[in-house]
Amino acid sequence: MQTPYFKNLGLDLSHLFQGTLNLSIESNTFEVITPEFTFRNVHWAEGFPPEDFSFSSCEINYRGRGYQGYIYYPHPETKIGHFHSSSLIEVICEAIDGIGYGDSVELRYREGEIRITQSR
Repeated sequence: MQTPYFKNLGLDLSHLFQGTLNLSIESNTFEVITPEFTFRNVHWAEGFPPEDFSFSSCEINYRGRGYQGYIYYPHPETKIGHFHSSSLIEVICEAIDGIGYGDSVELRYREGEIRITQSR
């Protein structure tokens, strides 16, 4: 639903799977530091306030194959009433054949853009 809005702002996601891969990093948390793209005040849904979104290039490795994509971060401070866990990373990437709930993947990301720290 949001893809055309991001394309108009300069980020074409049309070649990627039109959904998110949700990665649990349960004993860690992540923080967006200096993402590759940040779009502010995106009004993409009638009846809802505008939101901010950030994207950082990444690669998902699954069963020996790499899939290009982006860490997708809808800023929680602009998504009122929606809880977003800092232990859940959303990724928009190329379609991954055969992946299922509970499967393990490796996430490669730009350390200057995203920070993952161990929870205490």
